[in-house]
Amino acid sequence: MASTSSPSVRLLRDVGGALLALLLCGIAAILFVGPPASKGRGFDTSTIVPSARASQQGRRYQRVDFRVLSGFPYGEDPLAATPAAPVSYDIPSAVVALSGTAVAITGFMLPLDVNEEGVRSFLLNANLDMCYFGAPTRPNEFVVVTMTGGRRAPFVHTPVTVFGTLSVREERREGRVTSLYALDGDSLSLRP
Repeated sequence: MASTSSPSVRLLRDVGGALLALLLCGIAAILFVGPPASKGRGFDTSTIVPSARASQQGRRYQRVDFRVLSGFPYGEDPLAATPAAPVSYDIPSAVVALSGTAVAITGFMLPLDVNEEGVRSFLLNANLDMCYFGAPTRPNEFVVVTMTGGRRAPFVHTPVTVFGTLSVREERREGRVTSLYALDGDSLSLRP
């Protein structure tokens, strides 16, 4: 049986269905993840580097890419059982040398301490797949960021560049390495 719908009616129905699906995904993201950005009612605006000054700010900080931070095998499989005894891992000397350095790292936020005033601490991941519902990550695939001075930055779902001082050190819990990198965040640019 042939369809009685005209091509323009079918197109309108298909576009309408796609828009409805997009709207439902957006609502689900807000319900499960939170609002797309802090409303600006209380986060400290000194945490934001205006895009016009981001390149100038970047000259004071060494740009470090996640390919360097996670470009070596490190840590046990995140889905494996806890090891019986602590395991040591080799960290390349070039990565260890970054400890104590002012760096700029671009990634996606996964909030640890967020409220209507913004985010104080968060994980910075290389890509969005490592956030929320993505695959488990190894300790060298994310950076634990804490904004300095108790300040709060806006929480966004888009890539950000975070400026601050990097520490390379193993944090362990029950014999398992839970993180390798910590960053005292001075500021961030909402444009990578």
